[in-house]
Amino acid sequence: MVSCTHYLTEGQDPKTVEKLMGNVTVLLAAGEEIEYVAVQQKPLFNAFPDCVAVTPMRIIFCRLRNFGLSMEFKTYLWEDVQAMQFVGNVSSANITVKTARVTEIMGYLPQSQARKLHDFAKEREAEYAGQHLLRNREQATGLTSREIKISYEPSPVEPNGPLPDKPLKTDQQRKSSGKTSLHQTGYDRRGNAALPVY
Repeated sequence: MVSCTHYLTEGQDPKTVEKLMGNVTVLLAAGEEIEYVAVQQKPLFNAFPDCVAVTPMRIIFCRLRNFGLSMEFKTYLWEDVQAMQFVGNVSSANITVKTARVTEIMGYLPQSQARKLHDFAKEREAEYAGQHLLRNREQATGLTSREIKISYEPSPVEPNGPLPDKPLKTDQQRKSSGKTSLHQTGYDRRGNAALPVY
């Protein structure tokens, strides 16, 4: 079992953090570690608090379901997060995370924990600001950084022999001169082809 003591610095519920740490490891990449956990403190009934965990790569929303018997995880990569908002109330705070498709809200977080999450998000925002700018440019131009646009212009082909001195005659010029190189075919009354006329 992973030691959870260094995640309990801001009054987090130890049972919730321990349960989270036991289940969230399957979601993490190799070498990825949870850096901070914020746990809800609901004012009246706080038996099954939800929590938010952050790593250098992602933010993870963990919600307890079925009276604490199961957990639902929603993860968002920091590079996909477009905005993170912190709204403080009298005794608690709400964190709102917006991506291109989803808005996720976690309420009833202690203000000290919510501020720490917000500070962590600001660090990641500064880190990924260049990537967001590049992605916006790619969407505007229709090209991704992995695509390479190649244009091909064939070189002009030189003719095999010398060009003729006289320009070639068009069909209209040939007809007006009365000389045709093609033979004409006559037709009888029934529309059948007769012998060629030269």
